[in-house]
Amino acid sequence: MQSQARSPSRARAQTTEGESTQARSGVILVIRRRRSVVTRDPRKPDQILNLQYEETVVRGDTYQFKDLLKKLGFRWDSNERAWVANNLDVAKQVAEKLRSSGAEVWEVTEDLEEVSRIVKEKIAELEKSGRKQELLDALKTLESLGIRGPEAHVPLELFMRTVAENLRKSYRLGNVGFDDVLRKMLEGQVGESWGLWKKERLQKLAEAYMKLREMGLADLTINQLVHEMLPRLM
Repeated sequence: MQSQARSPSRARAQTTEGESTQARSGVILVIRRRRSVVTRDPRKPDQILNLQYEETVVRGDTYQFKDLLKKLGFRWDSNERAWVANNLDVAKQVAEKLRSSGAEVWEVTEDLEEVSRIVKEKIAELEKSGRKQELLDALKTLESLGIRGPEAHVPLELFMRTVAENLRKSYRLGNVGFDDVLRKMLEGQVGESWGLWKKERLQKLAEAYMKLREMGLADLTINQLVHEMLPRLM
């Protein structure tokens, strides 16, 4: 399922080396989604039911906010490893309360209809500006990196800031700023000769990110960019 994200109003926590994006200290995702489940009617086993339901999911560094989440009607779902409420309307409220408590909150929507509309609008806007090929090239580069798992379900901006923080700590870059780490990635000053931290891989990632950020697309999730937007340009 694809998602569209809104960036946080504040950021305060740092990422320790080796942490996943969603486990990053202080970072919480508030996800709105509509889901469809196909199941058999328990009263008429030969008939199939298509059940539609809505829910808000809160995932990330939530431990210190568990009482707040319970008060707002959320329950812990061990399969999701997240707090879930069967209510879309509570999403805005919980995001605001978490922010006021000091958390870095990213709001994500996984409503396929809404995501499709947003992607179409952004593509149309970039086509009018004559940047379709530039967008296509950046998305193909991002796709070639094969980013999967939980990291693919977070906004590209959040993913990149986590990568930059990991590099800052791994290479002892001190208080070097985010854009300075990006420059080092582009120039091949950080990275290894193989694996996930390969210099060439980091260069491609930084190149794709900077292009997509310039086009106003870095707040979209990696999955949305690669699996929703890219196919529409092919």
